[in-house]
Amino acid sequence: MAQARRQTRPERSTLGYLQTRPWNVVILSSFVVLTVPIAVFQFYHLPGAFALAALYAVLLGGTHFVITLGVYLDAGNRRYFSSSLARIAVYFLIPPAILVLFFIIGYYQLTTTDGRTPLSAIAAVFLFSSAVKALDYLHVARQSFGVLQLFRAPVAHAFPASQRRFDNAFFVSMAALQQLTFLNGVRNGNPEFSLNPLSAGLFVIAAVCLLAIVMNFVRAATRTPDRRTWLGSFGYFTLQAASAALPIARAGLYTASLAMHYVEYHVIMFPRLFRHAAAREERGATSWLQRHAVAFYLLATVVAIVISRDASSGSRSRPGLDPRSPSGSCSTS
Repeated sequence: MAQARRQTRPERSTLGYLQTRPWNVVILSSFVVLTVPIAVFQFYHLPGAFALAALYAVLLGGTHFVITLGVYLDAGNRRYFSSSLARIAVYFLIPPAILVLFFIIGYYQLTTTDGRTPLSAIAAVFLFSSAVKALDYLHVARQSFGVLQLFRAPVAHAFPASQRRFDNAFFVSMAALQQLTFLNGVRNGNPEFSLNPLSAGLFVIAAVCLLAIVMNFVRAATRTPDRRTWLGSFGYFTLQAASAALPIARAGLYTASLAMHYVEYHVIMFPRLFRHAAAREERGATSWLQRHAVAFYLLATVVAIVISRDASSGSRSRPGLDPRSPSGSCSTS
């Protein structure tokens, strides 16, 4: 019997990242520890809701953003993306251009309709902000894509090839529904789900894909002996779908929906940023920080607090952009 169990246990080299360490437990627990309490506080406007969301957004969201800058400035990435004009444009020109545009929008208050800003400029700002927000929703909702690579053997082999397509279509449609709720709040001040032909069509697509995904999970449960890993992958998908559903119901819950994304990002990027960098002999401030995790996180926290404080003070000086408003968000994804 013991020999049979050893034969069904996959080799360590064939396991996915979330199977080799208890990180899947950390990621899944963040839904209960962070997502649910923050969503309840925000939904019912309980005292301290904004302070709780702001603290969580700074410590997890802000540092996650600074870690991205650490990866962005990595010497290996710089060498790779400076090797061609197209890569230079994608890596070094477009991201700073987007940040500069957002700075111009905020500094000149181009979202206001006080008679000083031309309507054409307001329309352009609205389209630009909506496009960036759509990409923002998409990259967060799509984090479940590839879960069958994170949980490789033997669970991945128990699923049909169609699982990828259904998973992809489901989270893309969820991201589109999030965007519609956001736009609904921008247009009429009611940042909640509104049923119309477009949202109904997307809802039907998401429901059909969800049904197909669940059926594939049920079939996979009968085809794999590794029930614990199957349960982890199913829980991962379920909680990611629940997180994606929160901003569809109300745009202000987008902050709460990011918890699993933030925790997952820290978990996956930590070894890439620090352990791999420790084995290299490159010099420079970025390389030094990548070899000293404590110093990096302390600096990331300070930078996140400064950025969040400036953003909060700027939003309070401009009517309609207060992150405590139902359609606002104090998080950075």
